[in-house]
Amino acid sequence: MIGSLSSSYLQLAGNEHLTIAQIVAQAQARDATADGFLAVLGACMSDLTDVDHEEALTLASALLAAGASGVVGARWPTDDRPTALLMVMFHHCLNSGPTRPAEALRAAQT
Repeated sequence: MIGSLSSSYLQLAGNEHLTIAQIVAQAQARDATADGFLAVLGACMSDLTDVDHEEALTLASALLAAGASGVVGARWPTDDRPTALLMVMFHHCLNSGPTRPAEALRAAQT
């Protein structure tokens, strides 16, 4: 997922890609009064880019522009199994009570 506006992307069903450029283009037409959503990028280094020297424009910032009220992403390499366990625990904590995303992530890490 590291790359430029066209090479950083979200993998969708059917092997389709949604690039940062496409997310930002859609964000321009979004309804600013619509409710936000929580985006969780479970892959390693999902909130980094190393091309174009544009560290401010990542998948996370593009999703925020598109209406996300929060984004969880990684800025470091991680192994798949521990990441999968963290995501299971994060979603469990998030859905088991009135927990905010930051609190759920903190609880999942302990």
